[in-house]
Amino acid sequence: MADGNAVMVWPDRYQIGYWDLPEQLDGHGGHPVVVYAASGDQVYLDDRNLAPLTVARADLDRAVARVGSWKNQGLVITDRDRTPDVETAVREGLRDVVEHLSAKSDSFSLPAWRKWSRMMTNTKAAKAWPRVFADGQWLDLAMQGVREGVDARFGVTGGNLRPLFADFLEQAGHSGLAPQWREIAEMWHALGEMTEFAAMGKQLNALYEAETDAIARLKATTTA
Repeated sequence: MADGNAVMVWPDRYQIGYWDLPEQLDGHGGHPVVVYAASGDQVYLDDRNLAPLTVARADLDRAVARVGSWKNQGLVITDRDRTPDVETAVREGLRDVVEHLSAKSDSFSLPAWRKWSRMMTNTKAAKAWPRVFADGQWLDLAMQGVREGVDARFGVTGGNLRPLFADFLEQAGHSGLAPQWREIAEMWHALGEMTEFAAMGKQLNALYEAETDAIARLKATTTA
């Protein structure tokens, strides 16, 4: 910031404070925000707010250090020293998306939806929902988390960011692929409306198939 740059950071939403979340969400992470100015011991953040938002620097430091997987991570975007090659950057970004979501990981790639669908109804796995929420405690919070994560009316990643990705595809010259991602976004919204485990599991299976097909189409386009 001293050089005039804004910085993207990944603070824990509980630790940052202004989300006013319950303590049980401490360490659950959060979405990226932009820090763009400082004034004394306060910093200015851009987190979709409609009025200036400031937090204490100490609160920000604690929040960005809370989650180990992106501890103190920061991203600065600047093109002062060179003219960016936008077309190359877009193509490389699309290839990264394809490679990441096509991976076999059931924690960070598309197979995660298939695993999640199993956890909705599995009665043997220790972390399956019927076992974790057998007494009903915290089930309402879990369902609320699902809805906030996938429904644009309540959370920060509406449609699991699929509408935003569709906008990107249109701007990047891949408008033919955008409609499928918008359909997937609507499927995510529909998931947010569900309250039964079995129904959610079936919807997640359908989402896995739809997104796998969409990634295959994207891969064929970007490698052509």
